[in-house]
Amino acid sequence: MKSISKKAVALTLVLLLTALAQHNDAVNASPLPASAAMPRWVKRQLLTGSPRVDAVVAQDGSGGHSTINAALKAAPPGSERFTIHVKKGVYAEVVEIHRKNVMLVGDGAGQTIITGNRSNMSNHGTPCTATVSAQGSGFIARELTIENTAGPTAKQAVALLSNSNHSVVFRCEIKGYQDTLLAENHLQFYRDCEVSGTIDIVFGDAAQRCSRTVPSWRAVHPKTVTTSSRPRGAASPTPRRGWVPWDKNVVNITTTRTVFYGEYKNEGPGSDLRHRVSWPGFHKMKHAAQARKYTVDAFIHGGDWLPEIGVAYKPGL
Repeated sequence: MKSISKKAVALTLVLLLTALAQHNDAVNASPLPASAAMPRWVKRQLLTGSPRVDAVVAQDGSGGHSTINAALKAAPPGSERFTIHVKKGVYAEVVEIHRKNVMLVGDGAGQTIITGNRSNMSNHGTPCTATVSAQGSGFIARELTIENTAGPTAKQAVALLSNSNHSVVFRCEIKGYQDTLLAENHLQFYRDCEVSGTIDIVFGDAAQRCSRTVPSWRAVHPKTVTTSSRPRGAASPTPRRGWVPWDKNVVNITTTRTVFYGEYKNEGPGSDLRHRVSWPGFHKMKHAAQARKYTVDAFIHGGDWLPEIGVAYKPGL
């Protein structure tokens, strides 16, 4: 399914559903308070303080490396946390991270930029178009921008592909056009991030505990789609029906019946539910009891693994 939007849709995203700050507050925001919830699989200081830096990447020669790939090659074998400080600058390189527990720390979203332009039009398969591909578990990206600049007519062009279990993307921009973020598998947590694009902004086959946000999804186990998006400008309308078939000329009865799309306490323009689609899979959730099962604690058991991450989240309604 897809929602109609003529311009880029900016998503304030948490892949594992939290209440997010506006992007302007997210970038260069103050450290989170000591009381903030953190997952057990990430140490608080990695996100709230200044972690130990193992390698520095700088274009001006002030670091030990001039490219991110060079710093990755210098990482010792093993699975100990390896932190790379990527200083302010534009780094035009395709970065593939196979080592476990790699952390990329920038000087701020919009300041440290990792950029690429691979796309289907340049004869790359969709996964191979990614500017940054995180395969090793425990990947963390903090305060930087990852972008794919292939353009709106280049078809699939991924900015970030993550197949990293227990990965965290914090205070980052992920920018592209079609297929911006490929959340491929496993448990992934995104906080205070802005993901922008035009088509299939976030997609993938993440595991059972992974909810996803976007206007267009290949819905996964357990067939759940969650979105918090802001069309930019009056020329970016969402129809009052809410959702339309991918191909407006062919209504796929199977997908419109099995997809689950629920709205609860929606506000603002377009929130009137009276004219929504009549698909069996669309649910007007009017009571808290209906919506409560899709909260962070109830749906993804967030209390079991998020309390130590240093990124605040809302466990219930």
